[in-house]
Amino acid sequence: MVMKNDERPPALVIGVTATSQPRAKMLSIFNISLPTANIIYTLSNLVLGLGALFVLLGTIGAIFSGGIRERFADERISKNEADTATANARAAEAEQRASEANLELARMKAPRTLRPEQQQRVIAILKPFAGTQFDIGLVEGDAEAAEFMTLCEAVLQAAGWKQTDWVGGDIVMTRAGKPTAGLVTTTNVAIAVHPETESTLGNAAATLSAALSLEGIAARTGTSGAGFLNRNVGAVHILVGRKT
Repeated sequence: MVMKNDERPPALVIGVTATSQPRAKMLSIFNISLPTANIIYTLSNLVLGLGALFVLLGTIGAIFSGGIRERFADERISKNEADTATANARAAEAEQRASEANLELARMKAPRTLRPEQQQRVIAILKPFAGTQFDIGLVEGDAEAAEFMTLCEAVLQAAGWKQTDWVGGDIVMTRAGKPTAGLVTTTNVAIAVHPETESTLGNAAATLSAALSLEGIAARTGTSGAGFLNRNVGAVHILVGRKT
């Protein structure tokens, strides 16, 4: 076909047939009735209300249980502190007992003695009984007892007491230049008198026992726990035994 210069070619028209079927299907999903919508709305509000209630209950429960947990935590802390304090007290008590035991062990190991100032105090207490006769005995085979017996003799003589021989027993200890000493079985220091001289010598014996005790020397009056034989009725009997 031949076209003139002022002629335009005919427009090509392509026909498109539009269809609205998919849109109609999309809109049909929300195509519900009013009663159904009301039911859904009511149920939604109910769910929201229940959710709010659960949130409230959860909050109350968390606050309430949190307080209880804190109370129990405080109680546990208090109990732990109390247990710790008790344990510390027991440890301190055990340490104190151990220290006392060590001191007692050291005391038991240390030999009995009287320092010069202690001797002077004992002498001053015993001087009112100057002239009192005494004899002395000791446990056999104990060097510490023998040393302390010698010290006791010196202190009593310085106080004006008069030492005499030990009279009684099959075995006695003779010493050059010193009165005879008896051999006895006892512990610490026992001081005794014969019953018939209790009224005249008992006070002197009790004073000697008290004077030694004041200086930390374990001493007692009477023959309890002591074994000895002595016929010297007019003397105070001083028995030096093993230290306990």
